Amino acid sequence: MQPTKTNYAPLLVITPILCFLIVGALAFLQWRKETAAASHVEVSKWTNMPPPPPPPAPAADQPKDPNAPKPLPRGISMLISAVEVSGTYTDIRDFLYLIMRSTRVVTLNGVKWTRAEKWPQTKVTFTVTRYVNTEPNPTHGGAN
Repeated sequence: MQPTKTNYAPLLVITPILCFLIVGALAFLQWRKETAAASHVEVSKWTNMPPPPPPPAPAADQPKDPNAPKPLPRGISMLISAVEVSGTYTDIRDFLYLIMRSTRVVTLNGVKWTRAEKWPQTKVTFTVTRYVNTEPNPTHGGAN
């Protein structure tokens, strides 16, 4: 009986991509932790959510909807997270400003600010969408 050969070629392609994505995710997590600490806020919830399904392609006999969302460029993915942050009003505002001024492409939606049980603490919940490059970019170091 001859031993069977295992084809490891797909793993050789997938492994660098997974490593690239993991390194980018770890860099973002470290940035988020440092930003929260610098702003003196507590990130009490950060839950990743699945991205929405791509819009259906219009039938050949239907006109294109000009208001339909545009597809993302090749190699770009959305990472969506539900977030809850607590702290003082000023500290949370600083945290949100740091997110919006970062070099990362993000959108914040559904921002809801509420009072916490003990003054001057407040709480804000929102959805953050990050747009990340899923393909290594040798000219920019492949940063996510």
